[in-house]
This record gives sequence, structure tokens and C-alpha cells, in this order.
Amino acid sequence: MHTIGPAGSQRSNLDDLLGHVVDPSAVVGNDSRLSILALADGRVLTGLVVSRDEHSLVLKTATERVTLPV
Repeated sequence: MHTIGPAGSQRSNLDDLLGHVVDPSAVVGNDSRLSILALADGRVLTGLVVSRDEHSLVLKTATERVTLPV
């Protein structure tokens, strides 16, 4: 049997493999999840939330880092 993916990825377990096929986002960490933000000014931004506090949210898009008030 050949190994596919990183060590410990459980690729040899059929139930695990089927779970990844059916719901591939289930194992994506929150720090890697794409966020889509609809802003009050009509813009829609897509990217990764890299930080957030009580005053602002920083979104890393494909082209820039955007700091937004919350």
C-alpha cells in the first residue's frame, strides 16, 4: 500500500477518506478558512482573518491587508 499525504493523515482509513471527500472543509483550521465580508458601503471582501480585537478586524485578501473597524 502506498502512503498519500502527510504522516498520520489517516489516508488508509476509508471512512476518514470519504469524510474528506464529502465535507473537505471539516478539517480546515479556523486560521485557514476563507471569510466573505459584506460591508455597509456595498463592498464585498474575501480573505483570511489574520487578527481581530474589540476595535478592528484585519483581513488578508489576495492583494492587500485591510483593517476594518468592528
